[in-house]
Amino acid sequence: MSEERGSRCLTFQLLSSGLGVLTGCVAFPLFTFLYGNINAGVWAGLSVIIALMVFHLHLLYRNFHLERWHTGLSLAATRNLGLLTLTAGLAASLYYFYTHLANHQDIFPIADNSLIAGVWSMMCVKWGLALSWAAHQYKLVLDREYSLI
Repeated sequence: MSEERGSRCLTFQLLSSGLGVLTGCVAFPLFTFLYGNINAGVWAGLSVIIALMVFHLHLLYRNFHLERWHTGLSLAATRNLGLLTLTAGLAASLYYFYTHLANHQDIFPIADNSLIAGVWSMMCVKWGLALSWAAHQYKLVLDREYSLI
C-alpha cells in the first residue's frame, strides 16, 4: 500500500477536499452574514468540518502518520460520523428541495431561498460519503498492516 501514497488518485483526493474546505470557508460567512440565509450558512459550515476531516485523513495517510493519530476504533467512529452526516444531509436536502418546489420559491431573495440550503446539505452528503469511505478504507489498511497474524 505504500506505493499508493504518492499516487495521482490520492493527490486528487487531497486537492478536492482542500477545495471543499476553501469553498465552504467562503460560503459560510457569505450566506450567513452577508445574505442572511442561516440554513445555507450552517450547512456550509458543517461541510467545512467534514471536508477538513477528509483532508486530514488523506494527509495523515500520505505522510505515514495515520497509525499515530488513529486506531481502528477511532476510524470506525469516524466512519460512523460520516454515515450520520450523510443521512442528516440527505434528509435535509429532501426537505429543502421539497420546500423550494412546493412553495414555488424564486432564487432571489437569497435570504428566503431553500434551494441554496438544499445544495449545501447535498455537499454534506457528498463529504459524509467521502468521510465514511476514507475512514473505512484506512481502517482496513490499519487492520491489515498492524495485525498480529
